[in-house]
Amino acid sequence: MTASALNVRCGPLSAEVHETIRRVFHDGLVAASIKPEFRERINDTKRQPVVLQFHEYLLPDMGTVRLTTIEGPGTDIVALMIFPERSGCVPVFGAEIVTFGKIVRAGVIDLQPVGTKSEITEQANVLQDARLADFTDLRAAGPLPGWCEDYFTPEAVFVMGREMEILPRVLEALGVYLEVWKSAAVCHGGVGSPEGSEEMSLYKRHHVVHTPGRPYLVRMFGEDWTERFLAEAMYR
Repeated sequence: MTASALNVRCGPLSAEVHETIRRVFHDGLVAASIKPEFRERINDTKRQPVVLQFHEYLLPDMGTVRLTTIEGPGTDIVALMIFPERSGCVPVFGAEIVTFGKIVRAGVIDLQPVGTKSEITEQANVLQDARLADFTDLRAAGPLPGWCEDYFTPEAVFVMGREMEILPRVLEALGVYLEVWKSAAVCHGGVGSPEGSEEMSLYKRHHVVHTPGRPYLVRMFGEDWTERFLAEAMYR
C-alpha cells in the first residue's frame, strides 16, 4: 500500500470499513488511477452536503478493490466489491452497508461464484470455510429479493431494517468474509478465467442493471452521471 493509499476523509462507518480493509490486506493495496469525474461527487442542494467518494485499489496477483462511500446528514453508505484477477477458485467479494438515522437499512456481504461451471464448483468450496458458520445469525430470515436470485449464496449475510446495535456484528462479519476471500486469493489467485471473461462481464452488467441503490444515486447525483459511474467505475 502506498503511504497515502487509504489516507482518505471518512465518516464513522466509512472509517471502520477502511480500517478493516487496511487490517486484512496490510501493505498489499496499491492505489489505482481514477477518472477525476468519479473520484468525488457532491450534492450541495441540501442544508448539509451529501458526498460520494470512489476509491480503487489493486491487489497484485489477487484482484481489484472498488469502494464507494456516501456520507450526508444521517446517512452513511459503503459499497465494496473485490473482483479476482482470475476467477478459478476465487469468488467475487461483495458488500453493502447502508445506515439511515439509527437504522441499518441494509447489511449485505457475500462471496459470489462467477465463471465457467467448473470454476463455480471450485469457488463454492470457499463457502465451506468454517469461519463463515459463525454468522448464521446474520443470514436472511426469508426469501431474498428478486435481484439477488442470480448470484447470492445461502452463506450471504443479509440483514435489513435492524437497529444500530447490529452494526458491530455486521462489521465483524465483513472482516471475516474478507479474510476468507484473501485466503482463497492467496492460494489460488493465478488460476482460471481472467477478470474480463464473458461470465464476469455478465455479472458486472447484472449489477449495473439491478443495483438497488440506483434510485438513491439518481436522486442525489443525477441520472446521467449515475449510469456512467455504475458502468465505467464501480462495475467496470
